[in-house]
Amino acid sequence: MTILNFDVEEALSSMRERGFYVAHNALDKLTLSDLQTAFNIYMNSGPTSGAEFGISELESGIHWVDHPLTINSSVIRIALNELLLSLSSSYLNQPSTFSYSFAYRSLPIPGMSGDVQAKTIPEGVFKGWHSDANLSCPTRGYRCLVAMLYLTDVNEGDGGVWIVDKSHSFGGLKRAWTPKEFEQYDSFEVTAKAGSLVIFDMEMIHRAGTPTGEKSRDIIRFMYAPSGGYTQHMLIPMHYIPKDLTPSQIKAANFDSYAHDSLRLSKNNDRKKWDEKPVESLAYRIKRRIRNYILNHI
Repeated sequence: MTILNFDVEEALSSMRERGFYVAHNALDKLTLSDLQTAFNIYMNSGPTSGAEFGISELESGIHWVDHPLTINSSVIRIALNELLLSLSSSYLNQPSTFSYSFAYRSLPIPGMSGDVQAKTIPEGVFKGWHSDANLSCPTRGYRCLVAMLYLTDVNEGDGGVWIVDKSHSFGGLKRAWTPKEFEQYDSFEVTAKAGSLVIFDMEMIHRAGTPTGEKSRDIIRFMYAPSGGYTQHMLIPMHYIPKDLTPSQIKAANFDSYAHDSLRLSKNNDRKKWDEKPVESLAYRIKRRIRNYILNHI
């Protein structure tokens, strides 16, 4: 079953020229419906300590999702979709790795304008104008690609991502930007229907919008880096990892980096005893134990 559909060559051409591409209605409608339902269940489950599945504490009008790859079983399939992997490898000019993911719900703030938002949210901190990858950063030095999946319809004023057209050519020079520094370039809110993918170079200058009406905005964001680049440790139950992943998808997933047993178990098909058991990386276990120790001794 093909759950994503868009023209890779068209996307690649747009990415190279403008730094972004919108794949309208890219996600299969049935998959989208199931994912929206699962996302809402997460949102209604209430805040968690971070080790369980659910949402994090409310932060600046945002509900963050803990462990977004476990929202439902289709999320990993989307992250490792051959079209996205092909696009990211072609755009980055080398084999790519699925780097990390996050998901959140932006809560509406009626009457919030871009000018007001810019004055109340510090520049470069999530909602301020910023670039994420930073080619000039000593610890990076390479481009990354973002695929943002809209789970809700985003019309004007609904909190869509704002981007500065063609800024992928210079945005990575620093982290935070002010409008005066790119006033000669067009900036706009990316509007699209639920199930659409907004794909862009992480070097691009962009910012998150705030829904100004009555409905929230839900998104899942997938990041891709050159193989061997940055990856984030995650908690993934084995039953969420599809059994029919191809060797190239397994390699791109870089499971070895955030769930050391995952690759071995998938090769051995030894899944049953792990079906309900989360697989944690060593780094994640250490971080969790340190956090729990601090919480219990304050």
